[in-house]
Amino acid sequence: MRFFAAADNNKAAEWGIKYDDECLKFEKEWKQIADKVETEQAVYLDSELSELQKKKVDMITDKLLDLNIFEMRYMALSMKSRVQKTSGINPLKINMDWPSIK
Repeated sequence: MRFFAAADNNKAAEWGIKYDDECLKFEKEWKQIADKVETEQAVYLDSELSELQKKKVDMITDKLLDLNIFEMRYMALSMKSRVQKTSGINPLKINMDWPSIK
């Protein structure tokens, strides 16, 4: 049986605070990196797509946002099966920056 003294509790609390501070620091650092990469990708895509292509994608996005949960699930299933037939990849679970996709 172990008895905990007040000093043990203080050390544990201090460790937790230091750990939380480090996690918060890393989280902020990674958020800055992710935001920078996302901004760079947006600039790149903006330069690569024509206005007509952007409007087409925006229209599809609006239509997707109008789908209810069952329509979204059916769309995911339909898209997955169609793309997997040709490429073997689930399009909703890929990172478009993977070298194999490019």
